[in-house]
Amino acid sequence: MIFKRITALIILLCLIASSFAMIVSAANVAHVRGDANGDGAVDGRDLVAIRKYFAFFDYAEGEPTYQISDRADMDGDGKIGLNDICLLRKFVSDKSAGTALSAQMSGERPVIFETDEMLAESKAMADKRVEPWLTSWQNVLKKANQSLEVDPAPYLGESATEYRLAACNDFINARSLALAYYNTRDKKYLDRAVEYFMAYADPDVMAGTDKHLDYSAATTDGKADIGLNIAVPLTTACDVYSLLYPYISASDKAIIENWIRVEVEIVKKGHNYWIQNNYYGEQVGNNHVTSHLMGLICAAYVLEDDALLDYAVCSAQNESNYLDMFDRAILMEGDTTYSADPSRTFVEGEVYDRYRVVDKTPNGFGYAMYHLKFLTYSALVMNHNGINFFDYVGNNGETLLLPYKTYAKYLIANDASLDGGYYAGNSLNRESSYTLYLIIDYMYDNETVSSVIDALEKDGVVPGDMEQFGRSGGYIFGIE
Repeated sequence: MIFKRITALIILLCLIASSFAMIVSAANVAHVRGDANGDGAVDGRDLVAIRKYFAFFDYAEGEPTYQISDRADMDGDGKIGLNDICLLRKFVSDKSAGTALSAQMSGERPVIFETDEMLAESKAMADKRVEPWLTSWQNVLKKANQSLEVDPAPYLGESATEYRLAACNDFINARSLALAYYNTRDKKYLDRAVEYFMAYADPDVMAGTDKHLDYSAATTDGKADIGLNIAVPLTTACDVYSLLYPYISASDKAIIENWIRVEVEIVKKGHNYWIQNNYYGEQVGNNHVTSHLMGLICAAYVLEDDALLDYAVCSAQNESNYLDMFDRAILMEGDTTYSADPSRTFVEGEVYDRYRVVDKTPNGFGYAMYHLKFLTYSALVMNHNGINFFDYVGNNGETLLLPYKTYAKYLIANDASLDGGYYAGNSLNRESSYTLYLIIDYMYDNETVSSVIDALEKDGVVPGDMEQFGRSGGYIFGIE
C-alpha cells in the first residue's frame, strides 16, 4: 500500500508542468543523459531513481532528501524537473514497451467515485441520523426501492443521444441499488443492480454499441457527439461496477468488462473524430473532448488498463489528453476565447464553453459547469487512486478550485446577470452545480466554496446530477 501511494505520487509529478520543477544544479551533466543512478546505463532503474527523488522531496525545505545524478536532466535546461521524469519515462517505455502509469487495484475493488472509507463514513453518519447524510440516504433508498419495481430500459435504436439519456437513467438506478445493498446487505438490491447492468452488457444485447447505433452523420447525434454520448453513461456504469465488484461472479465480471472494452473503443473513436476534424470549428477547449477522457479514465481503473490510463491522462500520442484539456478549459490571462465568443474579455477562472451564451437558449453558464463536471469527476477518480489534481497547477496557473471561486457569486446571489450581464438569461443549474460544489467543499477548505453551499442550502436547493450521482451527493460528500 505504501509503495502504491509512492508510485501514485510520482505519477502526478510526472504529469505536472515545469512550474513545479525542483531545481538542482546540472552544470556537470555527463555523456549519458538520463543516467539518474550513475551506473553508466539508462534503463528502468533510472526511472526508479528519479521517482524516488520526487517521492522523498522535502517540500517544506525545497530540498531533495534522495540524491540522484545531474544526468537526470533529460531536457538540458539546467534543472531536474517534472519534464525530465516524463522524458525519461518515454525513453524507458519506448525501449520496454511499458508504461509508468498504474491503473492496478490496491484493494478488493476498483475505486471510482467513492472509497471504502467514504462509504463506511457515510453509512455511519446516516445511521446516526446526521444531516445531510440522512436525507440524502433516504433519497438513495427511495430511488433503489423504485428501481426494484421499474425494469431497466436500454435504448436499442440508432440515436446515441437517446441512448445516453436512457443509459444515464438506468445506471443511476443501478448505482442507487448498489449503494442500498452496501448499506443494508439485502440481496434483493444486489440482484436487481446486476440485472440492470446485464440489460446492457449481455452479449446478446450489447446496448450502446455499433450493433445498434448509427453515428455516421458528421455532427449532431453523429461523429461529433458519439464520444460524449457513450463516455457520460460509461462513467456511471464504471462506478456501478466498482460497487458491485466484490459481490459478483467471475463470469459476470467477464461479461461486464467485455462490454466496457467495446464502449472504450467507441469513445476513443469519438475522441479521434474531434482531433481529425479540427475540433469541429477549432473548439479546442470544448467539453466534449474532456468528457471522453473522463469515461476513459474510469474505464482504465475498472479494467486495470495502464496503457489506457496513460493515453487519457498524459500520453504524447493523445494531443488532447487530460493535462491539455485542463489548461485549455480554464481561461487565464493570455488565453484567447473561442471565435464564436461574443467577448474577448473574461475573468480568470471562467471556462472555455462559456461562449454558449450565443445559443438560441443562452446556456454558457450551464456548459461551463458541464465542462467543470468532467474535469472534476476525472480528478476525483484519479485522486482516489493516488493522483492529486486538486493541488495541481497548470502551465498558466490554472487550478481546479479557481473556476469554482469565479462562478460562486452567481450561485450565491442566484443571479446570472452579475458583472455586466455576460451570462444574463442563462440557467444557473443550481441543483447540478450543488453536487459539484459539494465535491469541491469535500476536497478543499475554502470559504467561498462553503458560502455557495450555505446559500444553496438556505434556498432549499437539493443537489442533483441526473447523469452520475442522482440525489446521492450529500450522502457521499457530506460535511458537518
